[in-house]
Amino acid sequence: MSAAHAFGDRAILVAPEVLGESYGERARTLAGLGRVVAAELPEADVVVGGTTLLVVWNDGGLDASTLTAHAARLEAIVAPRAQGVSERRAATEGALHQIAVFYDGADLAAVAVFAGLSIDAVVALHSEQTYTALVAGFLPGFAYLGEVDPRLAKPRLATPRVRVPAGSVGVAGSMTGVYPFASPGGWNLLGRAIEPRLFDPTRTPARRIAPMDRVRFVPLEVAPVPASEPTRATQHAGAAGAALRVVSGGALATVQDRGRAGRLGEGIPRGGALDLETLALANAAVDNANDAAAIEIPRGALVVEACGALVVSVDGAPPTRLANGARLEIPTSPRRGVRYLAVRGGVDVPIVLGSRATLLVAGLGGLEGRRLCPGDVLAIGGDVASRSDGRAMNGDASLRVAPRADDASVDPRGDDDAPLTLSIRRAPFNPDLGDASWEALLQGERRVSNRSDRVGTRLDGPRIPRHAQDVALPEPVLPGAVQITTDGGVVVLGPDAAVTGGYPIAGVLEGASLARLGRAAPGRTLRFVSR
Repeated sequence: MSAAHAFGDRAILVAPEVLGESYGERARTLAGLGRVVAAELPEADVVVGGTTLLVVWNDGGLDASTLTAHAARLEAIVAPRAQGVSERRAATEGALHQIAVFYDGADLAAVAVFAGLSIDAVVALHSEQTYTALVAGFLPGFAYLGEVDPRLAKPRLATPRVRVPAGSVGVAGSMTGVYPFASPGGWNLLGRAIEPRLFDPTRTPARRIAPMDRVRFVPLEVAPVPASEPTRATQHAGAAGAALRVVSGGALATVQDRGRAGRLGEGIPRGGALDLETLALANAAVDNANDAAAIEIPRGALVVEACGALVVSVDGAPPTRLANGARLEIPTSPRRGVRYLAVRGGVDVPIVLGSRATLLVAGLGGLEGRRLCPGDVLAIGGDVASRSDGRAMNGDASLRVAPRADDASVDPRGDDDAPLTLSIRRAPFNPDLGDASWEALLQGERRVSNRSDRVGTRLDGPRIPRHAQDVALPEPVLPGAVQITTDGGVVVLGPDAAVTGGYPIAGVLEGASLARLGRAAPGRTLRFVSR
């Protein structure tokens, strides 16, 4: 009998009973079941993990009765098919990819010590095997390749690195893989690949390595020459009419909307705003469509200048009219970790894979897939909402007029200074986390770390007791999932987090609590409350 349980307030996690004995057999079984579920539930996203399927509904938080009904329906779909899919596993192999690697990774010597082998022997063991892509996720274009020789199966790092360079080749437990982009990560690094464009949003499909494809690593004798960074343009080509110019600040600012729905099964995170609630308020204040793009400003001030007459709102404050050449300063708020500048008509950057949102980990969307810089010019579009309730849109009479001065500031709005209370639902299927782990998570207060980013919010506080080492296949995750790292650290996944992850999940925040955490400033105290 397959088990299906709520995973947060918009997803169901399914654990099929019959999978197979090897990782490859399990991967083929789950891939087949994933196709069955996707066909039966076209309105949902289906993410395939190492032993589970995650089915995600993109229409916001669901109530308990709806989640229960979805779980029952999924059990009825999966249970009678699991045995049959397992018995009819496809014997065909996918495409073969060869990836050149220079073996000089930061953890190569440590893996050699772990294996009790020389470095040359480690390189030979890693490169002489043909691997199968078992699970997608972690980063767009990333594939979990298995299985490595058991002697190389070193567990993930106890504390993940803040940044792993693009093209890094690593091992974690029985898996190996290549980082398509620079990102945080906890794998043991063996070397550097000549990156074969593992992900390209202009290609169909965007990912190069699909589940069940095969991969071989070819050792290089000479280190590759680092590629030069492309020159960044400072003006969006469409900025010929009304526009907004970045004057100063905004070191972490990006263009964001509500994100990319419906692509989790392709290994592409939804992304979008850290705080969807405040983005919605800012767009509503200037009569924008709900999914219009705005500027997200985490932890820092931003000064912009109007190119043409514009109507703007910061964090949903009453709209302000900016005359041509007027400057607006959005100051740092001591109580708010992220702010939103919405402009009537929306920020007009190209739509990539269904969204204008910047996905920094993949360098796509927004303005050239990057953070905003002084001198950037953003065109303003026409994403204005049409009123269905008969009310008139905000006219000029309701607008405040900002002076032509650098200090046209908007007063910060935010929550009070009391500790945040975040509602969390305990996650199923976490054998590494027992009742003691769950109780420890709910006890006491934690603080938002200044090392947090769009991939995840790190929380400072007591370590969480847990079992085992991180050697298992990755399982599906969502923004709001609370990961417990090997050393007991707590990380709440953000909008740019991978669709699968290797650290166990203790629970999942409800949507409103995730937005509340998104706007929490570093140092803010919080506590979890079981839902």
